[in-house]
Amino acid sequence: MCIISDPTKIIEPPQKKLDLRYPNPIIFTCSADTDVSTPVMYRWLLNGNERYDGSLNTTVPGTLYIDISNDDKRGADFLGTWTCNATNGVSHDAMTGELVTPSSSKYYVLFS
Repeated sequence: MCIISDPTKIIEPPQKKLDLRYPNPIIFTCSADTDVSTPVMYRWLLNGNERYDGSLNTTVPGTLYIDISNDDKRGADFLGTWTCNATNGVSHDAMTGELVTPSSSKYYVLFS
């Protein structure tokens, strides 16, 4: 049994609103704190599912970089509810939000 003194908690949630334009990348950030003896791992979900796509890059912890410059749908496949799931293997926290587009050329990120 693993005992931790500080459970995982998101301390810097994703930004509330971003105005992005094609072909600029979409970048989400999420930061969490946890017990010093356990590292935080991040996982990003779109509509509750993991995506395995060459357009996604998660090499920087807590950051999701989406390259839509080569996307023939101008990023439409990335619209929906995104979840940042932070865990240390014992405890976790999550922040969800929506990537929506009010027009074909603008993207808005609204997190709650």
